[in-house]
Amino acid sequence: MHLGLLQRVQVIYANLDASDRASVEKMPESCGMSDVLSITLDRRLGRADNLEVWQE
Repeated sequence: MHLGLLQRVQVIYANLDASDRASVEKMPESCGMSDVLSITLDRRLGRADNLEVWQE
């Protein structure tokens, strides 16, 4: 999975309330990808000179 996309999904998912999270969790579970929501990045990704870079 593209790490920039994973980061955006994590931010959106983290800001959902409990009932919306439960609804969102059903989709990856239905296709055997429930781990996607539990993968965490320890640094943020950003862009510099049209490239993805790790940020502190």
